[in-house]
Amino acid sequence: LSLLALRCSTDNLSDSVHYPDVERVEWLNKTVKQMWPFICQFVDKLFRETIEPAVKGANPHLSSFCFTKIDMGDKPLRVNGVKVYTENVDVRQVIMDMQISFVGNTEIDVDIAKYYCRAGIKSIQLHGTLRVVMEPLLGDMPLIGALSVFFLKKPFLDINWTGLTNMLDIPGVNGLCDGLIQDIIYSYLVLPNRLNIPLVGEAELARIRFPIPEAMIRVHFLEAQDLVSKDKFLRGLVKGKSDPYGILRLGTQEFKSKVIKENLNPKWDEVYEFLLYNNTPKTLEIQLFDKDPDEDDKLGSVMIDTAEVQKLQCGEEWLTLEDVARGKLHLKMEWLSLLSKPEKLNQVLASIKANSTHASDGLSSAVLVVFLDSARNLPSVFEGNLGSGYLKERRSAGLVFCENTSSLYRTLFVSPLADFCILDQYGECGGVIMSQFA
Repeated sequence: LSLLALRCSTDNLSDSVHYPDVERVEWLNKTVKQMWPFICQFVDKLFRETIEPAVKGANPHLSSFCFTKIDMGDKPLRVNGVKVYTENVDVRQVIMDMQISFVGNTEIDVDIAKYYCRAGIKSIQLHGTLRVVMEPLLGDMPLIGALSVFFLKKPFLDINWTGLTNMLDIPGVNGLCDGLIQDIIYSYLVLPNRLNIPLVGEAELARIRFPIPEAMIRVHFLEAQDLVSKDKFLRGLVKGKSDPYGILRLGTQEFKSKVIKENLNPKWDEVYEFLLYNNTPKTLEIQLFDKDPDEDDKLGSVMIDTAEVQKLQCGEEWLTLEDVARGKLHLKMEWLSLLSKPEKLNQVLASIKANSTHASDGLSSAVLVVFLDSARNLPSVFEGNLGSGYLKERRSAGLVFCENTSSLYRTLFVSPLADFCILDQYGECGGVIMSQFA
C-alpha cells in the first residue's frame, strides 16, 4: 500500500520521449520465421493455461469450454518496423515499439461438451504496436532483469469463426465467444496490463509487475461555444440544435461527460483525472459528439500533447475544434506529480478546498494503490439459501453475478474503509482481511 500526495512539480519526471524514425528489420522477420514453431508452442500453452480457464470462468454456460486443437499455421508473424528510444529514457532500460502484423491460416477448434457444441477459428488477423521494455539493465549476466511486453492501445484483432451458429443455441451465450476472447486477450496484453518475463529474482521483478503511477493529469472539462448544429427536422428544412457530450481518452483510460440537451454553447463543469504510468501514450484525445437515437454525429476534436501540460503545470485555454467548420472548447488542465510521503497532504487538501467553487467535484488529494496479488486455501462457496432460491439453482439459471446489491458488476473485493472482503466471481465471500490505517 502506498499513499502518494499530489503536488505540481517536475521533480523525478522525465521529459517527453524522443521518437526516432521507424527502422525496417527484415533480419528480425527471418529470425521469427526460424523460431515460429517454438513461438507456436508458447501460444498453445497461453491459450490452454490462460485463455481457456478465463473463458470457463466468465460465464457458467461455458464451464465445459476447451480448445481441442490449436494450430497457428505456417505463416509467421511479421514485424513491419521498429522504433528504439535512445534519448531521455532511464539509463537502466531499453524501450522499443514493434509494429506487428499477423494474418494467419490458423486451425483452432473449440468444444463446449455440456451443449455438444463444436466451433472453430479458421483465421486470425492481428495488427498493432507492441512495446517491449527491457529493464532493469544489470552489470552482470544475463544483463537484463526482465522483459515486459504489452500493447499501448487495443490492437486490431479479427477472429474468423466457423460453426459459430451452434453457439447461438446455447442459453446465455448467444455467440459471445468472439468478443469474450478478445477482451481476455486485452486484459493480459494491453496497457496497464502486460506480459512479464522474469530473467532475475522476484524482489526486483516486483517493481516491474506492480508499477506505481508517475503523475496525474487533471482535466477540467468546462464548456464549448459556437458548436455545429447537427439536428434537423422536416427532412432538413428546419435546423435545430445539438445535444453535445464529450469523450476524453488517454491510452486505455476513457471518460464520457454528461449530455447537454439542445445547446450549441454547453457548459459541463466536470473534472476527470488520468493516471500516467511510465509507458502511457503521450497524447490526450478529446472528441465532442451530438447524441442521437441512432448514430451520434461528430462535433469536432482536439489532440493535446501531455508534455506541453507538464511544461505549463497548470493552464486554462480555449481550443479550436478540428475537423469541423467551427467551435471552441474551454479546458483547464493541471499536471500533478506524486510524492511517496504524506507530509504535504494537508496542504493539498487545503488547496482543493480553496478551489471548491469552480468545477472541482471529485478532486483527488492522494492516490491509494492496492495490489491484490494472490490468495490461497479459500473455502468452498456457500450453497445454502440466500433469500431468493437456492444458490445452486440460481447459478445454473445464470442469475447469480454478485451478492453485493450496491453494484451491478462482478466484484473482486469490497472495501468499506479498509476491510477487504474477497469474493469469488459469483459474489460469495471467500475471506476477510482486516487492515487499520492511520
